[in-house]
Amino acid sequence: MTTINKQDAQIEWEKKRFALKIAPYRQTLPNSCGAACLLMALHWLDQSQFSLCADMEHVIYRATMYWEGETVTYPGMAKYALLSGFGAKMYVRSAVPNCPYYLSESDYAKFMQVYKRHRAEALKLGMEEIIHDFNLYNLIQDDVKSGHPVIILARLDSHEMVLHNILIRGHDSNKVLIIDPLSGNNRTFISFLEDKINLSFFKVALALQPKKM
Repeated sequence: MTTINKQDAQIEWEKKRFALKIAPYRQTLPNSCGAACLLMALHWLDQSQFSLCADMEHVIYRATMYWEGETVTYPGMAKYALLSGFGAKMYVRSAVPNCPYYLSESDYAKFMQVYKRHRAEALKLGMEEIIHDFNLYNLIQDDVKSGHPVIILARLDSHEMVLHNILIRGHDSNKVLIIDPLSGNNRTFISFLEDKINLSFFKVALALQPKKM
């Protein structure tokens, strides 16, 4: 006999398909895509603690960004989730990336300083870190199948050089099911998303896990 818990009951299972029924949310600030993704993931995991509203998004954004008005760090998001009682698993590639085109050398050094501080704090709080050199989507499929929403850094289809945080909520045959906080809608990416993921700046992803009982 198989026992299905409340969270498992919310997962739609079909042949070659699985999808988390995560409520979509649209970001309200230019660089808050990561915070909006984290809010959607935490709302999925505990609706009583996190409501889908701009005030909550802004709280998360301020706690996880690497400096005023800029985007979040992944270990910063992990730290926030851990402090809220959830589990966090971060996937990051082994090679340290070069300075991206959109940051000066001095800004990149500042970013890395904040990133390393957030990482050390998150690891101390219990973050699991997976260092990899593999296809990232292949690594995170089990997380999504287990009901753990995953935030990932990808490139926007219409702007090849623009990086953007999206929330992966499932898989359908050769298609990836996501929520894009830029539009606040559910979307489907065909398998070429794997190529976009492989081009990601850090090849980084963050899987959020339920609170431990």
